[in-house]
Amino acid sequence: QNDPKDLLRLWQFLKQHPPSERLGLVAGRRRRRNDGALKLAASRIANRIRIALLGDDTTDTACGLKLFRASSLRGLPYFDNMHRFYPALVKRAGGEVMEFEIDDRPRRHGVSKYGFFDRLAVGAFDLIGVYWLCRRASFPVVLDETQGR
Repeated sequence: QNDPKDLLRLWQFLKQHPPSERLGLVAGRRRRRNDGALKLAASRIANRIRIALLGDDTTDTACGLKLFRASSLRGLPYFDNMHRFYPALVKRAGGEVMEFEIDDRPRRHGVSKYGFFDRLAVGAFDLIGVYWLCRRASFPVVLDETQGR
């Protein structure tokens, strides 16, 4: 449902505006989403709850278009369905997240494999786990011998 042309636009933008070294994730943000009213409402509620608990300030974590700095991605913990929490996990590790507006196209083939209740159940348990991870994050400063004296 994401337009491949958006990747080219994003790449050109990043070449013209080199990001900081701390930028770990560029997340797509769909404008004019092509979803039904129930899905849109559920997504908005879930995003508000996620933002309130995790403080990642990302408005559309379900968007499939995401670009990572390789070093940022390698340091993230892995679990199924973690795509909703990439921004919070990148920020937890000290990285920055940028959103980039993209087009959302209607689904042309197939049907969604996610239903309302399965997304709710999985997402709620994962949110608790990621909340715990973010609250318990600790990144000690390691000094070598020459810095410690």
